[in-house]
Amino acid sequence: MIDCGTDIYYYYYYHYYYYYYYFYKVLAHELGHWKLSHTLKNMFIGAAQMLAMLWLFSRFIGNQALYESFGFKDKRNATIIGLILFFYIYSPIAHVIGLLMTMWSRKCEFEADEFAVNLGYAPYLRSGLIKLQEENLGTMVPDWMYSAYHHSHPPLVQRLAAIDAAGKKAA
Repeated sequence: MIDCGTDIYYYYYYHYYYYYYYFYKVLAHELGHWKLSHTLKNMFIGAAQMLAMLWLFSRFIGNQALYESFGFKDKRNATIIGLILFFYIYSPIAHVIGLLMTMWSRKCEFEADEFAVNLGYAPYLRSGLIKLQEENLGTMVPDWMYSAYHHSHPPLVQRLAAIDAAGKKAA
């Protein structure tokens, strides 16, 4: 006869042990974000970016010469037309800002990894990142230009190299 209670107990024990084991590895990294005030800095950067965009829009919406340069002489639907024109003109600026924010985000990720390494979690962080990569079915070595523009987190190979370098520096 099979003891289902014992089997369920072992299943849950190993299941929770497995996830807690990786949870603590990632927690040291996330504590690095908190300790280094990355969330607060990102919040202020986002607010400054939004204020700058709204200030530019306020300057743009009242400029009648700009409307006339695009062929709009009358003032009907001026706000809607101004909004559409503004976002056409603002789009290249938004791409540059997006690239800068991606670079900033990657810098923050490397700093948080280094924080976890300095706490002594380098081997655990390595195995946790590899496990996350396997579970997410991520690309091990993505195209560097595509990744630099679109991915807020560095590729796994770069992160592992940085963890090794920080571990050697800390030792």
